[in-house]
Amino acid sequence: MIHGILKKHFTIEKEFIPFDFKQRAYITHYDVYNYTKTLYLEVFKNTNIIGFVGAFLILIIWVFYLKRVNVYQKGNWKSVVFAILLSATFDMPVWLLYDTYQYLFEFQLNGNVINDFLYCVFGIGVIEELVKIIPFLLILRFTKVINEPIDYIMYASLSALGFAFIENFSYFDDGNINIILSRALTASVVYMVFSSIIAYGLVLAKFKYKKNSTLFFIGFFFISAFAHGFYD
Repeated sequence: MIHGILKKHFTIEKEFIPFDFKQRAYITHYDVYNYTKTLYLEVFKNTNIIGFVGAFLILIIWVFYLKRVNVYQKGNWKSVVFAILLSATFDMPVWLLYDTYQYLFEFQLNGNVINDFLYCVFGIGVIEELVKIIPFLLILRFTKVINEPIDYIMYASLSALGFAFIENFSYFDDGNINIILSRALTASVVYMVFSSIIAYGLVLAKFKYKKNSTLFFIGFFFISAFAHGFYD
């Protein structure tokens, strides 16, 4: 009985612990499991149908646009859906890296111009562009759907859209139509542009200069991260 009372008391107390406090505790104790569990519970706790529909419509609109641009893969919907789903699963590491920067390394925005610029480039741009481009690289390496230069741009953009869908879904928790509209016309577009910069570097390496793609990838990756940081 006493055990049951203590367990109930702990559960009630845990419910009132602020989300940021719990995340700090899990990060500093390297408890990735509970960190991830708490993160997803927090994301889905505040979701609503308007936010989900808004995020989904943004995704669908830009996917159809990309399909119309890429005339070589008009009917290849399986690879398109796979690219989006793969990218969506890579969203969680972004938050893990953000909180690692903040809680373990004390690297965060503080109002100082130089610090905030470096944080935007290396604490946001590098992290998000790395996470967004990994699904594209996996598809490029292990499938044969990317053949033409336009395929590079398309699948890099699809990877960005999958990432943006989860991020939009978490941002649209209050169903604010102004936020939904701004994310549709700005964030989703620039995410595709930044990922396409990296893909374009790989296109140049393979189709024009016939050079080592690793060097081109690194160079264009940091161009993309810098552009992303400057945008933020």
